[in-house]
Amino acid sequence: MTGASGFLGRNLLKRLLEEYPNDRFFLLVRSHATAAFLRNHLSGLEVRDRVVYVGGDVTQPDLGMAASDLGTLMQEVQEIWHLAASTSFDDKQAADIRRTNLEGTRNLLDAITAPLSLSL
Repeated sequence: MTGASGFLGRNLLKRLLEEYPNDRFFLLVRSHATAAFLRNHLSGLEVRDRVVYVGGDVTQPDLGMAASDLGTLMQEVQEIWHLAASTSFDDKQAADIRRTNLEGTRNLLDAITAPLSLSL
């Protein structure tokens, strides 16, 4: 899941953890602070081995991960929830908004389809 720290992401994550008690969830986080924020948000839920924080950034090629780490992650993942987005409408932040919303989505799609093209 990308964007787990946003309003939609953290609420969806809580619901998914409740609805699917046997599943593991890999959360792409940009920083230790983001992981700490999510840990705090999920306190009270039984998530000990079910939530895995993966360092990365959708605005970077390969999600900012080493190719080997990305490949290992993609072997584990069965479903992707892409919720990372900038919801700002400030024209002064247009470049950052484009980088997150457009390039971030493109980077994620590239990362998840790369293994498919290797297997053809």
